[in-house]
Amino acid sequence: MFTNNQNTDDQANNVMQMLLNQVQTLQNQVSQLSSKQSQEVPVQPMPNQPNMDLQSVMSARLQGFSNVPAYGASNLSGEGILQGIGSSPMDGGSKCIWVAGIPEDFRNTQVMCNIMGNFGNVIKVKFSKKKPDGALIEMQTSDWAANCCKFLNRVELPGGRLSVKPSRIESVTITPYDDEDQGKDFSKGYSHRYRDTDSKFTQIVMSRLSTPTPVVIISAIPDDQFAEVKAYLIESGYNVENFVEGKKKASAGEGDKKRSNGFANVEFSSVEEAMSAVGKLHSTRPSSVKGLSRRGLVFSFTSRNSC
Repeated sequence: MFTNNQNTDDQANNVMQMLLNQVQTLQNQVSQLSSKQSQEVPVQPMPNQPNMDLQSVMSARLQGFSNVPAYGASNLSGEGILQGIGSSPMDGGSKCIWVAGIPEDFRNTQVMCNIMGNFGNVIKVKFSKKKPDGALIEMQTSDWAANCCKFLNRVELPGGRLSVKPSRIESVTITPYDDEDQGKDFSKGYSHRYRDTDSKFTQIVMSRLSTPTPVVIISAIPDDQFAEVKAYLIESGYNVENFVEGKKKASAGEGDKKRSNGFANVEFSSVEEAMSAVGKLHSTRPSSVKGLSRRGLVFSFTSRNSC
């Protein structure tokens, strides 16, 4: 009786040991298979975006943009997909720039368009919801985006200093729900300074670009309205150090009539004031200035430090 029980126990132990060995073998096979798959099938990067990394994804999310993909996501599509924000050189030729440090008084799409538009045509401007002092701006070309980074980075505005860096994002998406002050599409060209990108005028202006100075040129001033324009600047709260009238240039008006437009070099008290004037007064049509075209007064930066 005792011998039979012992034999039964031995058999049970043998069966249990065999099952444990099989389980261990299966566990080893699963581990080897998982290891092999992780080596042979890495996480797919974003299509056509080798520079996309975890830091870029987290940065984009911090700046409050929508449609930020999960890190390592694949098969992404759609114009609104963000493709990374960084401060590396514009080796990818992106047309987008990230502008940070924008003072509260300048957080307006038109103001940013007026300032950046000196260095190339602006296509879209969108402010971040999570980082209110930052805006993603799409220029018409990557060269014009590079101009903004070159000449506007670390430039002072009243109340802050701009940081203008290249972005790896290829385009900015504006939705019908965006407030125009926070997200606006300028692609129709109404605000563009350079209608013909290959014209001699555009090429000359681009060759003369520089970091903003206290001197701004105001053009499209109707004949005999210089005093009114100067008064408009002062009434708008700016300190005008010098106001020098330029030579008048005749331009075609309605029918056979001609109207004479001129320009003035205006020296403000600081670069900050010059930046503010260009941002807030460009394309304005004050009622006190008679005979303005639909485009209004044209404010542009110059390389001069004094008149």
